[in-house]
Formats: sequence, C-alpha cells, structure tokens
Amino acid sequence: MASRQEECGEIINKYVAASPVDILRFFRLILFNFISLNDDTHSAGQNEFMEFARRIGVPEKLAKREIERFSMENPLADSLIRRSFLSDELKEQYRLSMNYRRRMLTF
Repeated sequence: MASRQEECGEIINKYVAASPVDILRFFRLILFNFISLNDDTHSAGQNEFMEFARRIGVPEKLAKREIERFSMENPLADSLIRRSFLSDELKEQYRLSMNYRRRMLTF
C-alpha cells in the first residue's frame, strides 16, 4: 500500500474521536477504489490489504470480512456499468477489469 494511505490512517487514528468506525470506513474506501479501478495500486492481493489493515488499525476479523465482501460479484455494479455512457467495448473491458481485481483479493 502507498504510504500516503497509511499517513491518512494515522491522521484518522490520531484526530478523529470515533476513529475505529472511521478507520473501517477508510479501509472500505481503499477497497472500493481498488475494485473500481480508481487508484494507482497495482498487483495488490489479500495479503497486502491485510497488512495495510493491520498497519492502520483495522482488526483482522473486520478486514477479512470486508475483503471477502469486496471480492464478491456485485449485480448493482454490473447494472451501473451496463447503464453507463461508455461504449459497449469499454463497458466490457471495465467489467472484466473489475472482476480481475475482485479475484486478486482472493489470493
């Protein structure tokens, strides 16, 4: 994981009163950005996300649950892609890329 993400986690833990809740939200955001291709993280898998979660203070059990949740197919995401303004070719490429990233979370 990029160090700027860890720095954000440190800031949340240091300055936010409800940091356990918000650090989990932050972890979810990182997973969402990874799955939706809205990041610069490459070649990250379950082990890297578990290590990142540990470093920012997400309990192991919660991190595993969230990773599992994000690794599952999401019919709503597929529906949104189908209704997007992307060309049919780009829709398929985006869907395939998202599915690839989901699978990356399982190993």
